Amino acid sequence: MDTIEKVAQERSGFFIKIDFYDEFDTAFVPTTLHWKLTDKWGNVMNSRSDVEVTVGLASSMYITLGASDLTTIKDAMAARILTVWGTYTSTIHGTGQTFRRQALFNIEPEVGGTV
Repeated sequence: MDTIEKVAQERSGFFIKIDFYDEFDTAFVPTTLHWKLTDKWGNVMNSRSDVEVTVGLASSMYITLGASDLTTIKDAMAARILTVWGTYTSTIHGTGQTFRRQALFNIEPEVGGTV
């Protein structure tokens, strides 16, 4: 699992860059791409259990998380896991090859209540 060093701010936008590389470390464009957002126990956050990306597929792209995706409980730091999965075409193994990656990041709580 990858760890994202940058910390998200509660109820703010957060942009996670994903680069796709095949078994030979060659960049590829996914044929299909899905993602989900969970806490570290696997509970789905903000109903983000199977978000399909159909526009803008590229070998390097951003997953955009919004304010509703980045909430904490009781002003405590929160860990989240972004899981991406899909298929791609391998130059050696052909079409329909699968990939799955996870990245862990933290959310810093907003201090002093909501505005």
